[in-house]
Amino acid sequence: MSFLLSKEGEKAMTDDSGAAGGIGGGDLRSRPLSTFSPEAQAEFKAQGQKLVDVIFNRTMDAGFELIKHFVAINAAGVAGATAIASALIEPAKLAIPYFFGGMVVSIMTMLLVYVNGLQITHGMGKRLNAVVNSGAPIGTFKFSRLMWIGIVATWLLSLASILLFLTGAALLVLKTYPTIP
Repeated sequence: MSFLLSKEGEKAMTDDSGAAGGIGGGDLRSRPLSTFSPEAQAEFKAQGQKLVDVIFNRTMDAGFELIKHFVAINAAGVAGATAIASALIEPAKLAIPYFFGGMVVSIMTMLLVYVNGLQITHGMGKRLNAVVNSGAPIGTFKFSRLMWIGIVATWLLSLASILLFLTGAALLVLKTYPTIP
């Protein structure tokens, strides 16, 4: 929202006396959009919509790229451990469930990234609409608690996938070579 931070934006957000916050002064986030100049309103709408679009695109792209790698790593672990297990090596049989679990958690994370991305996009679009059309204070245009919970859950599942892979790899190495020189 570069306009709102520029000199023109600052001028648009002050009243005739130059008081910060424009009409009535105070915290800008508590004011409805309609109390700002038409230029500031138009810029807020445009930048808000851009933000919603960027959040959606970046969430989908980054989330799926990251999780694809988790799936590939854990799938490679399953394949490697299965190949070693076919030689009847007991440690490989112990590691397979961890690699498989990491793969399952990665797939669950992909689903959560998608659902959370849609929820964030819908929620932010709805909040932008409330600010633009319903006179809600501009401070309404922020992430909800549910959005943050989804983001944290995604990171926790990602961490779980990595930990499952590392546990499987450690079991495979440490049980196969109990006395590493």
